[in-house]
Amino acid sequence: MATTSSTDVSDTGTLPTTDEVIRAGINGAAIAAAWTAASEVMRVRNGECTTQEALQTTVNSAVIGAGAGAVASAASHVARAMPIWGLALVVLGAGAVYLSGKPRAPSAVAASGSATPREEG
Repeated sequence: MATTSSTDVSDTGTLPTTDEVIRAGINGAAIAAAWTAASEVMRVRNGECTTQEALQTTVNSAVIGAGAGAVASAASHVARAMPIWGLALVVLGAGAVYLSGKPRAPSAVAASGSATPREEG
């Protein structure tokens, strides 16, 4: 009688189950919220922000953490099931990180201060 491991991808699909994605999202939210809350408590104690601002920052981080956990779960599942797609995901992720840190040029609208051209004279 052969035993199968829960990490064996031969019996799973390309994408994780909804339950796995939800669990990863919850874990991501919990980790992000706990880490942010710890730093926000220090900011409130030092008078750098209000309790309301700290709470808002913590909730925002929890939402981002939930999304990151869910996406990471799906990406890792795809990478295990289909290694070439895993490589593509790594390249796309690296590109996104690179582009997110790149400074943006000011737009023409921002430079002129108006969305419509003004007539002078």
